[in-house]
Amino acid sequence: MAQMHIFISHNRQDIDFCSVLVQGLREAGANVWYDEHNMGPHKLMDTIERELRDRPVFIVILSPAALQSPWVKDECNWAYSLYRRDQARIILPVVAAPLGQNVIWIFLEDFKRVEKAEGEPYPPDKAVYETLRLLELAPQQSVPQQDNSQPENQAPQETAESLLAHSNALLAQKRYNEALPLLQQATRLQPRLVEAWYSLGRTLQWLNRYDESLFACDRAIALDGSNAAAWARKATTLIEMGRIEDAVSASDRALAIDREDATAWAAKGAALNILGRYEEGLAASEQAISLDPYDAYAWTCKGVALYGLERYEEALDAQEQAIALDPNYGQSLANKAATLDKLQRKEEALHWIEEAIKVDASSVYAWGVKGNLLSDMNKEDEALLAFKEAAKLLPRSALDWSFRSIALGRLKQVEDALAAAEEALKITSKLYVAWLAKGVALLLLQEYEEALPALEQSTRLYAKDATIWYIKGIVLVALKQLDKALQAFERSLKLNPGQAEIWEMKAGTLSSLNRLEEALEAYDKALELDPSKTDILSNKAQILFSLGRTDEAIRILNKALKDSPSNVELWLAKGLLQLVLEQYDEALATFTKAQKLSPKNPEVWNSKGFALSRLGRDEEALAAYEKALKLDPKLVEAWYKKGLLLFRLNRIEEALDAGNKALSLDAKYAPSWTVRGFALQELQRYDEALMAFDAALELDPTNTEAARGKALVLQAKKPWWQKL
Repeated sequence: MAQMHIFISHNRQDIDFCSVLVQGLREAGANVWYDEHNMGPHKLMDTIERELRDRPVFIVILSPAALQSPWVKDECNWAYSLYRRDQARIILPVVAAPLGQNVIWIFLEDFKRVEKAEGEPYPPDKAVYETLRLLELAPQQSVPQQDNSQPENQAPQETAESLLAHSNALLAQKRYNEALPLLQQATRLQPRLVEAWYSLGRTLQWLNRYDESLFACDRAIALDGSNAAAWARKATTLIEMGRIEDAVSASDRALAIDREDATAWAAKGAALNILGRYEEGLAASEQAISLDPYDAYAWTCKGVALYGLERYEEALDAQEQAIALDPNYGQSLANKAATLDKLQRKEEALHWIEEAIKVDASSVYAWGVKGNLLSDMNKEDEALLAFKEAAKLLPRSALDWSFRSIALGRLKQVEDALAAAEEALKITSKLYVAWLAKGVALLLLQEYEEALPALEQSTRLYAKDATIWYIKGIVLVALKQLDKALQAFERSLKLNPGQAEIWEMKAGTLSSLNRLEEALEAYDKALELDPSKTDILSNKAQILFSLGRTDEAIRILNKALKDSPSNVELWLAKGLLQLVLEQYDEALATFTKAQKLSPKNPEVWNSKGFALSRLGRDEEALAAYEKALKLDPKLVEAWYKKGLLLFRLNRIEEALDAGNKALSLDAKYAPSWTVRGFALQELQRYDEALMAFDAALELDPTNTEAARGKALVLQAKKPWWQKL
């Protein structure tokens, strides 16, 4: 149960009564603020404003002296102004001395007071008890002696207003489940009580029952269309439901009624941020802060806007301000962690995301941020544990569904990842990270044609996330759209030039485009950023060899293997280079070394098979290919090489089967069509063979073997007299 935060306004002549009341409230567990040192308004103005805004329960001790005090009246006016904007706040007058007729300020007359009949005060202990009872803080033990002016056995009549008062007291303690039935009963007793519908909507929103919350807000608005607080509450509910454009409209309706409604400005800022309209979101958030500088939600919205604008230091300042106002605001804690991550302060980021999870361990977003952060820190085992936690939790918003999708993808539960992304998009199609999550899931499913439009939609909504461009580049590489892929990687690097993986992908793309010198520069940049990525050295060595710099390539690999003798990728790279140099015995020895290091690596067995075949050790080569395919039945190159070897061994039907299997896995791999063509030619199925060679040449016009095979088929198809 959350602690109730109470502000008490009093006149110094009532200090004895006030002290008794404060003691009773504090003993009941409340957090009470009042001017206990009688410092006066001038010294306490800023403090009073902050405490008034921060404490949803306002108690004013009424006496003739208090009613004559301009300062007490000002505090009451300020409290009433806050109440009008948020009718779940509580104003509770407590009578400390006899009052005359018609002396209470008009704006306080309708609030229930702690008093006996005709404005007479209770004795202090009874006044304390009644205050505790009305605030749902009354202890379960002894009750003060029944006042003789009250009928002893008469149960108090429950009215909608009294139920509303009780529920608001529970809400001030965040006892939402207890408040809910009281509010539901209040709306049944008095269906036209706007305040009850408003508080019901607010309570249902806190309980994540958004459809019901929206219904309650709409009922309040139907009863009083000029209720700015109800429109603002509707806006925040619509944000949670993912109806972002509608949320902007609802906040605008609230602001048309009351331009000084800070909640409406903050809600508008939050909605605009989700739409990627960060400049407007920032302006709205700053307007909210100017009206209520103690609103943690508004500061959080400002931080999100600044983050989106890549003004990370300012974003961090805003999130820290939000946390200072509300140390238990999980969203701000998680956002601070994400901002620190952008500033490359990863250890600090990890600390703050842990704090966010302590506050709200059910936040999918927080666990997702933690998983991504740990992955960036190369703590993959811990990252997977975080993603598992994210995947277990029930999402509460489109953002949660998006992060759940990403977590499931990291756990290789790809179909579930796609389903989670689709759930996010059902809630809203305006959330860029939901489209990103869908694109990633489709990439993992190798559905590249479908992944691309999802990622393009993500960049349309928000073009400043380096990850989207990076993933888009990977998809474009898979689609063999290399020029566009290169543009995507360059956009990603413009946004995040310090990411080694992006430089590595750019280098690979440049290599495929035969821009080898540029590829070398990109690989060098990747290594500069992350010297531990020794696998890059194998790619660099291949480029050096292609440039005729063979000695340099071998020197790089030998040095790398000296530093990392158990790196299988480096041994593979060295062996492949030896194959190209026709150093087959040396290559076989290299692949055998790699095999000992990684006996279940299909690429190693595939490469070893090729070395054996070049040495004429065909049966051993065939066994190596079989081992590779047992480890990875989808290894296309192994099927192709097996088919080629079987053809050489004159096992033609088996060669054709192997070629067909390779093509079923990748119909765009030209060498597989060549093997199929030669097998069909040998079986004298010339028309099919010709189609196979044509397919190979369409994919790779430089394929000399396919050209030779086609020529042989055309020669074989000539009538006998044309062959003379």
